[in-house]
Amino acid sequence: MVAATAGRTDRAGRLVPLVDALHQRMLAEKVMDFGLQMAWAARLACNFPQVGASCGPLPGGAARRIPGHGHAQRVALSALFGGGSMTSWR
Repeated sequence: MVAATAGRTDRAGRLVPLVDALHQRMLAEKVMDFGLQMAWAARLACNFPQVGASCGPLPGGAARRIPGHGHAQRVALSALFGGGSMTSWR
């Protein structure tokens, strides 16, 4: 078990420079992927409550229809649609 964990850690350690290089390249090229777009949307929604105020409540069951609730998506939805938890939207 320890050897398997060490192997995963080594692989992850080798990926970090690649991910860092990708982020630097994206910054230099001024491009965003979906995850970065969601992260910025979440920051805007959290830092500017008036953005969420214009959205109104999330329709019942809509949260269940949004695939792949990543962290940034949860933060953005929470800030935009009343700050409720995912379960309160159901």
